[in-house]
Amino acid sequence: MTPAERRRYLFTEGADGRTDFDRYRAGNFPDARNGLFFYSLWGYQYSDSGSSGHSHAGGRSTDFIVTLGSWGDTSDRVQSGTFVHELGHALGLDHGGGDGVNHKPNYLSVMSYTYQLIGVPDMSAWEAAVGRVGDDVDADIWSDTVRSVSSIDYSREKLADLRLARLVESRGVGAGTDLLAAWRDEKLVQRVGDASKGIDWNWSSRGVPDPDPSHEVGVSLMSWTQVCVSPEDPAGSQDGLDSPRHSEDMPFGNQIVTGPDDQCSTPALDGDTQVQPPGFRYPGKDQTLSGFDDWEAISFPIGVSPDAGAPAPETHEPELTEEEGERIVSDLVDALVASVAPAASPSPRWGYAYMDQATAPLNVETALNPTFQWTTGRLDASTAGHRATVRRTGTGAYEVRLPDVASPTGVAHTTAYRTLYRGRTCSVVGQEPSGPDEVIRVACFDHT
Repeated sequence: MTPAERRRYLFTEGADGRTDFDRYRAGNFPDARNGLFFYSLWGYQYSDSGSSGHSHAGGRSTDFIVTLGSWGDTSDRVQSGTFVHELGHALGLDHGGGDGVNHKPNYLSVMSYTYQLIGVPDMSAWEAAVGRVGDDVDADIWSDTVRSVSSIDYSREKLADLRLARLVESRGVGAGTDLLAAWRDEKLVQRVGDASKGIDWNWSSRGVPDPDPSHEVGVSLMSWTQVCVSPEDPAGSQDGLDSPRHSEDMPFGNQIVTGPDDQCSTPALDGDTQVQPPGFRYPGKDQTLSGFDDWEAISFPIGVSPDAGAPAPETHEPELTEEEGERIVSDLVDALVASVAPAASPSPRWGYAYMDQATAPLNVETALNPTFQWTTGRLDASTAGHRATVRRTGTGAYEVRLPDVASPTGVAHTTAYRTLYRGRTCSVVGQEPSGPDEVIRVACFDHT
């Protein structure tokens, strides 16, 4: 095939009404193998969606494709996880095991997008690996370390069902092993915890679960998936989110999702898509998230199996895109790193700030997420208003204020951490005390 032929969408129909996928299958998969083998094809893309793959290709439940060609450089882990994910659909599994609810914290399986590209981490192995990493660590090293303690696997036990209106923190998800459970709290911050222990669902005690088994909390764990407005322009004429967000709703990525009331309140402007109209109420805290044992439920619909010929359930959403996958993996890695961050000392002489607002308003003191700050006030409620801040002074120019570490001498370091492109660097261009605080001036550059 020519490069252009390789890049043709696999579901493009020819004059005979057949897709390229159908033609490749017919030319390389003898009829005698039907019903005895699964058929899998690795291609560039099947449509313009940029999706990682597709199950039930050509309408056959035992056919599936992996389409990572447009994703650029992909690791063996990404390719392996995607293959096992699509195979899982052919084995009768959905994104929530027995249902299509994605990202459930009580479902630890490669079928969940949370784990598709990286695997399911082992918490004790992660904590042991952190001690071997060393001090000079960048984002790639952390990501590789997480992958090294993760397994590409289907779920091996049915975890406790979660009634979101009545979550018992001391119970957690009831896993028999210390795999990683991941969820987002009411502020949509990614959190992680040991699936075999209690879980502080609303993060009211910064990761320490309430030990009282009679105490229940209500948390809309899936609110970040409850989309009200998306930036997809129905007319295809402009990009980006244009609609101003209603105060009752919340921003998540490039979308507007529901707030704690689980109800949409933002009307979409013409350049955006109204996924759900104002007044629409998602299930929210009324949901019960079901645990599921994949290995117990797998159906083997070929050969002489009792399940031979049984149709696998159809999936009802596009598969993962590269942009979505990068966000999921980076958020998970960041949450894992934060979970082992050192606590602030009583008399700190150092500070740390995770700058995740590169386009903050000019010359405005901007508070940073305390989850990623290993510095004064991170855990002390009495100093909650005195945490690291940043002020953007120009394109690529920032002033970071680290509280209570002022000194006439000292060493500052900066790293261009969560960047998607090579050639981006940051450097310290100056520092000086400002009252009790130290102000660090940073300049960031791209490859030009």
